[in-house]
Amino acid sequence: MIKKLAILLLSAALVCQAQAGAVGVYMGRTSTSDFGDAKTMGAKLEASLIGPVGLEFRGNYYWDFDDKNLNLDDFKMFSGEVGLIGRLPLGIFSLHGGGGAGYYVMPSFDMVMPNGVVLKSDIDDTPGAYLLVGIETGTPLVRLFAEAKYLMLKPKLVRAEHLEYWHSKIDTDLSGLTFQAGLMIRW
Repeated sequence: MIKKLAILLLSAALVCQAQAGAVGVYMGRTSTSDFGDAKTMGAKLEASLIGPVGLEFRGNYYWDFDDKNLNLDDFKMFSGEVGLIGRLPLGIFSLHGGGGAGYYVMPSFDMVMPNGVVLKSDIDDTPGAYLLVGIETGTPLVRLFAEAKYLMLKPKLVRAEHLEYWHSKIDTDLSGLTFQAGLMIRW
């Protein structure tokens, strides 16, 4: 995983050396199908390819999932994404949209039952995809943006401990809508 991330970052750096681009940070709130709402933050790197079409790399961190029925204690998720983005300038605003794919890492986590028993759970790391639309405004160099992003993520294997060393497989869906806003610096 670290080798893949290093190759992704090196590719992004090489692409951005040759093209106009941007770097940005953002925060938001996501709502998943099965794990409830969560907070998210991330960073992105963008490089212009042809005209209004660009290549973007995103790194995301999701935490503080709030589904009370699952008794989640410390579930978090990390992702690296790559996608295409298109921009439509409209005066001081510009609209953007695009999509891509990513790899989502989910470390093992605890489920704390109402009686205080802690059950270990694990979700296999898995690929996923996303679509997004957004709006951006500001100066030519410093821009504020807001976007809605739909994540399609259905892990293949979820293991939940019921008794010590005995796990059951659970079908789960982490797809959902994210609203996020942030700051970008363009060059």
